[in-house]
Amino acid sequence: MEIQKEKEGEDIPRRKFFLIVGWGAFLALIGGVIFSGVRFLFPNALNEPPRIFKLGKVDAFPEEAVSYVEEHKVFIVRDEEGLRCVSAICTHLGCTVNWDDQYGKFLCPCHGSAFARNGKVLKGAAPRPLEWFKVVLTGDEKILVDKGQVVDSNYIYEV
Repeated sequence: MEIQKEKEGEDIPRRKFFLIVGWGAFLALIGGVIFSGVRFLFPNALNEPPRIFKLGKVDAFPEEAVSYVEEHKVFIVRDEEGLRCVSAICTHLGCTVNWDDQYGKFLCPCHGSAFARNGKVLKGAAPRPLEWFKVVLTGDEKILVDKGQVVDSNYIYEV
């Protein structure tokens, strides 16, 4: 019986090749497990937008109008009585509602819900009215909205 010896320039034997591949796969598996374990120790933090935020001065929002603030997904409703802030998120599936000046109501483009100017459901799949948030004026005459404080739809900040 003759023992095979490696000669320079020859391919590596099949056993040695599979041994190298096997150990490589095993070390890759161990490395993946260690990486996953270390990654588990660091939380996946979500950066949520602030719940309390300042908007522009009152004059930036026209009288007798409903103005959309896209950054915070709210509408500022300004009329002769004062200021109010309503959520632009539909209570059905979280779509962004639109204000329709022609019909004077909020319309959800996803599933056809319609809300009155006071946020109450007129039609559609929405289970509850739109949420209203507390509004106050700061010392520098800017509008301060607190999305953490849900108020009744009758709440009005007198300007």
